[in-house]
Amino acid sequence: MSLKIKLRISFFTICWFYLVGCTSEDAIPTYVVETSDFLPRLLEPIDSMRLPVSFTPSGLAVDTRGHLYLGDRLSRSIYRWDSRGVLIDTIGGPGGGPGEFSEGPQGLAIYRDSLLAAVDFKTGRLLYFQLNPTLRFLRQLTFPSALLQTAWLSARRLLVSAVPMPGESGVFSITFSGEDVRRRHVNLPPATNPIYGMRKVAASNGRAVVADLFTNRMTVLDAQGQPLWQLILTDLPEQAPGEETKEDPLYGSITLPDAALIASVALQDSSLYILIGWPDSLAGQQVWHLHLDGRVIERLELPVAAKSIEVYHDRLYALSTDPLILYLYAL
Repeated sequence: MSLKIKLRISFFTICWFYLVGCTSEDAIPTYVVETSDFLPRLLEPIDSMRLPVSFTPSGLAVDTRGHLYLGDRLSRSIYRWDSRGVLIDTIGGPGGGPGEFSEGPQGLAIYRDSLLAAVDFKTGRLLYFQLNPTLRFLRQLTFPSALLQTAWLSARRLLVSAVPMPGESGVFSITFSGEDVRRRHVNLPPATNPIYGMRKVAASNGRAVVADLFTNRMTVLDAQGQPLWQLILTDLPEQAPGEETKEDPLYGSITLPDAALIASVALQDSSLYILIGWPDSLAGQQVWHLHLDGRVIERLELPVAAKSIEVYHDRLYALSTDPLILYLYAL
């Protein structure tokens, strides 16, 4: 065999190994989480706060002081209470100007007790507030599609989930550097259907989780928003009695799956809390407590169905809409 042929074979061999290596690096590990063999631990509320009858909750967050933030779609404002349930102030208000919400705030996220992010659903606007030492509106960003949720990875990096455009993941990493703002798509599989592509996000201490509502698949991200591994929940309960179709404010009448889904996620350090809900109500009573590596710690059962959960300092906050009460549970 001539030297020329040997060199050509070696060149193609190197190229082949390079391509295979790139492909294997892009494929992140996937871990299946078995959920069938765990008996639930029933939680009893240690405190509760009844919300005004006219309140239409659209977001929930807790800061490091134990202050509660709730978005209200009716007043298009964010209400802030202290840890005793005393109203401190309201943020936002109706309108399309700076610091205002035309659809109602949702997807609230707090970085410690200094920064607040919220989205204005249909308008695709991301609003960004300073909380301390004084409350003030900082800036807004506009996206081409409706926004769902936000989560702080650090004081300069924010995750945003959106109703995905065709061929896109629907999750963005936003980096703030002075007046400069950079946004990029998180490297996740593109959504084949905008409804099934909806994703919820949560973050804590430089780790984040992106949860697919309808596929029960979760992706763990690092502090730069890069995927590390995936978790898949299996053996979830069967569909509760209810309708199989639902009127969605953005898409009209849609057909929903007949299985349980991820209604809400919360992250505290390396502990992941997943609220399992039903398509007809997007609410549920079953909460799975997992380690970020996929190990099941325990299964929790709420006495009242919740639509959204948040966790802070070994306390679980669960927002129920029927009746309209915010419950506090000790973990």
